[in-house]
Amino acid sequence: MIKPFIILFMALTAALNVHAEADTQVSGFGTLGVSNFSNPHADYVYNQLPKGPGRSQTIDVGLDSNLGVQLDHAFSSRFNATLQAVSYHRSDDSYSPELSLGFVGWQATDQLRLRLGRLQNPMFIYSDVRMIHYSQPWVRPPKEAYGQLPNYHQDGIEAIWRPRLYKTWNTEVIVGSGSTDFAASSGIDVNLTLTYLSFALDRDEWLFKLSRTQGTANYRAPNLTSAYNALKQFNQAAIVNDLSLIDKAINILALSVKYEDDDWLILNETSRMEYDGLIGVRSGSYLTLGKKFADSMIYTTLATRWSSIRETSRQSIVGLSDQNSNTVYQNIIIPMQQNISNDVNSIAVGWKKELNETTTLKLQTDFIRQMGNSRGLNANQDSSYNYERPDTDVLWSVNLDKVF
Repeated sequence: MIKPFIILFMALTAALNVHAEADTQVSGFGTLGVSNFSNPHADYVYNQLPKGPGRSQTIDVGLDSNLGVQLDHAFSSRFNATLQAVSYHRSDDSYSPELSLGFVGWQATDQLRLRLGRLQNPMFIYSDVRMIHYSQPWVRPPKEAYGQLPNYHQDGIEAIWRPRLYKTWNTEVIVGSGSTDFAASSGIDVNLTLTYLSFALDRDEWLFKLSRTQGTANYRAPNLTSAYNALKQFNQAAIVNDLSLIDKAINILALSVKYEDDDWLILNETSRMEYDGLIGVRSGSYLTLGKKFADSMIYTTLATRWSSIRETSRQSIVGLSDQNSNTVYQNIIIPMQQNISNDVNSIAVGWKKELNETTTLKLQTDFIRQMGNSRGLNANQDSSYNYERPDTDVLWSVNLDKVF
């Protein structure tokens, strides 16, 4: 774990040598995070992590810890380039640095900007700074909503238009298209080809954002592959085609509202994903309320994730269950149910302290309640994991965030 961090520190030091040039800016960020999860039969993971606190280890430093460096270079007043590399716990259980941003930009007009390369999907308020925990109010974005689009970047092109529609409102419209491949937890491989549109309005303390993402998704999970193979043995090719998650349409809609002044922070983001396959519809939402006191803030977040199977998929599964075959039930129905259901409710309580202008300390406790027959937000469940009647799990996190 330490070696990649050393490599990035060396890269940052070397990059700082060119900082004297007026057209080059170098910055960095990092988080040292420690977490503990109360469930000994599963790991709490975030997006692409292969393991986390809980079953795999009592104390975990890989859930939130990272180290990143970013270089911005202006070739002229119209052309620039950005490179960002981050070392974090990846799906292959390594901490190898990854190019998280890498694009060239052209300021076509005062209001229109084009970017080409490795970019972030701008669906949520904190999408651009997912890896920069210092810029976020929590230890990590609520997975119930942000987990709808778990990839951190995609390769493509986008246009950013900032028209002056109203005198007192700032307007931003982002249109883009790209693709990405990544490995998620539990050996799941995902390929996404997406087109997105984001519209934002902000004025003083208020920010409103509406985003739409659509495209094609390929979702390959080992236990689902086994289930599909078992279905084929029962001569259920039509059902396999209906339930398959390969080359299926995906549509995601997100609505965000933020209010922040010197005393209060109010955040709400809600997302809804429609998948033309087994998963069906999956929705997530959170509400964060924070009270500021000088250089600190206490906050709480209520979050929920709920899902529903497409009616045709439900009928297919019911038809299979009616065959009263234990083999079908164990090898097909259970794996499908566990993959499609992430239903969960959680309450987080946290404290954020600004130690200085570049460093914050965050303490957060999450109380997580999974719904029956749901794998929730966990991974690596053992044979003793109670899917039908899960307990309320507790996740403790301590993060030290820094920018430099």
